[in-house]
Amino acid sequence: MLAWFYFIVLSVFAWGPSFFFIKLSLKELGPLNIVAWRISIGLVFLCVIAFLTKVKFPRDKKSVIHMAILGVINTALPFTLITIAGREIDSILAGAIHGSIPLLTMLLAALVITNERLTGPKLVGCLFGFAGLMVLLSENVNFSGIAISGHWYGILIMMSAAVSNAVGAVYSRLTVKDLNPLCVATASMASATVFMWSAVGLSEEPFTIPTLLSTHVSLFWLGAIGSGLAYYMFFYLIQAWGAGKTTMVAYAIPVTTIIIGIVLLDEVLTWRITIATSLILLGVYAAINLEKIRLLRKA
Repeated sequence: MLAWFYFIVLSVFAWGPSFFFIKLSLKELGPLNIVAWRISIGLVFLCVIAFLTKVKFPRDKKSVIHMAILGVINTALPFTLITIAGREIDSILAGAIHGSIPLLTMLLAALVITNERLTGPKLVGCLFGFAGLMVLLSENVNFSGIAISGHWYGILIMMSAAVSNAVGAVYSRLTVKDLNPLCVATASMASATVFMWSAVGLSEEPFTIPTLLSTHVSLFWLGAIGSGLAYYMFFYLIQAWGAGKTTMVAYAIPVTTIIIGIVLLDEVLTWRITIATSLILLGVYAAINLEKIRLLRKA
């Protein structure tokens, strides 16, 4: 019951509105500053919870290294890519691409996790998802061929973020599944924080302290809710459900993103995004439910 509660909170309230708050933050800050501030706030939030619950962190070298790597591939890198993409594409389009994470995770898990092989139903789901992504990339289809979307740069960056999240989900399942989820979330967030502030220092983007109220509110939400609380719940679900099922959280995110984008950002839901999102979500649905039918028949 707790797992399902976390699932709903994560998909609807934590990560769903993130694209909206990223858009607000980009009005004042650069992408690297946004991510650095975001995960710093998330780290503070997690440290407070860890202190209050008196959780004990693992000290063995292997676990520390795994959590540090996880902080980069599952937090710092995808957050940065998502934020950069936020300057190039609408939040509705970003949310649609984000919905492909479960399918990417299935493909990757099938390659590296022995008990999560790629079955027929999963393959059908992946084909639907691939078709959806191709629709997102195509501006129009005519007799002269497919014209690549003018937003291709932002789309490819967002797709890279989805791949990074999928890698992180599978990596965490393989390396830190036996560790306390609060430990994993806190330690990986600490690693991401160090990485991002180092990136700000080494980049041409100047260190910036936010001044606008909208930016403060956005960063607090992105940090405390969309990073700190969200990552604790995410790693809890990884341990409870496994990598493939947990990433189904992305199933509800496009719906939330579309509603927020239309209502608060005056974005337009085009036929291309509608069809693509439907194909991606249909692929996720098919992969889950057809797989359940296959297992029932096999039993």
